[in-house]
Amino acid sequence: MVEALVSELVQRKGELADQSVSSIYFGGGTPSILSDLQVGRLLDQTLQNFAVQPTAEITLEANPDDLTPAKIKALAKAGINRLSIGVQSFDDAQLKRMNRVHTAQQADAAIKCAQDTGIENITADLIFALPGLSVDAYRADVVRLLQTGVQHLSAYGLTIEPRTVFHRWAATGQLHETDAALFEAHFRCTPEVAHSFGLEHYEVSNFGLPDYHSKHNTAYWKGHHYLGIGPSAHSYNGFSRRWNVANNPQYLKHIAAGECYWESEKLSLAAQCNEYIMTGLRTKWGVDTDVLRSFEAAGFGAQQLAVLEGYVDRGWAKRDDSKYMLTIDGLLQVDTLTANIFVAS
Repeated sequence: MVEALVSELVQRKGELADQSVSSIYFGGGTPSILSDLQVGRLLDQTLQNFAVQPTAEITLEANPDDLTPAKIKALAKAGINRLSIGVQSFDDAQLKRMNRVHTAQQADAAIKCAQDTGIENITADLIFALPGLSVDAYRADVVRLLQTGVQHLSAYGLTIEPRTVFHRWAATGQLHETDAALFEAHFRCTPEVAHSFGLEHYEVSNFGLPDYHSKHNTAYWKGHHYLGIGPSAHSYNGFSRRWNVANNPQYLKHIAAGECYWESEKLSLAAQCNEYIMTGLRTKWGVDTDVLRSFEAAGFGAQQLAVLEGYVDRGWAKRDDSKYMLTIDGLLQVDTLTANIFVAS
């Protein structure tokens, strides 16, 4: 797999030829199973084939149980300068229910070890809206995490997706979705606690200290170009999307044979407009009417602006000069509110 990834990096080196790279992200699975030599090889190939900024954010997603002191030191030496640690919960019973193999103690230990090793940029994930998890218990999770001194927090509500173990459990009555009231209480609790630790709520699910917002994810939300390498990886250049085959053996087979391993689509002006709305309203930066007016040919106009003004009247959004940003009440229903102002594609 590593050699296939190297091959794709070389094949696609011309795609960002006129741009510098500010972020490299190892994610989309469990990249912490890679050895430090494998991570180093992929980073070396990236540096050889792309114009990577000296201050680039280089992140690796990891499970707490993978992060031994030796592993963290080796990853840091290989070039990783940011860790994304999948804490999920500090309740061992909840971790077991989520099929996680690590414990709360291992999560604490992984964060401390990373800090002791000199990793000064750490983000951690928490899952909220877990059935049976009280507001007080979830609040304690957020407090405990931020007391470790991590610079960034991502908090995601539990969702039950088709063809997952959670979906099978739900179908057999082993798992029940959290009721809407508890989901909302957990959602509102997160920014309240995060703000008390100095973190800014800059995207629906993301909170960071000043200068510690994720460069990588922020690039997605701001519509910057990105290149995805490996099975299932997506790429975007402003006008089209490309995605690789999801099946690992098929990816390896096509790479080895020099065959096409991706599909792509050109985005219509309407699709570009809707993507700008969808990503912008998720963030503290919101959407700018000056940009939206550039999509008049796609159908954006007075009707959509009236809807945005209606959101302001209802307390779901606020306006600052030419920009509209959703409030916490609006973020609770972000998918619905964004869809209401999409243009027909």
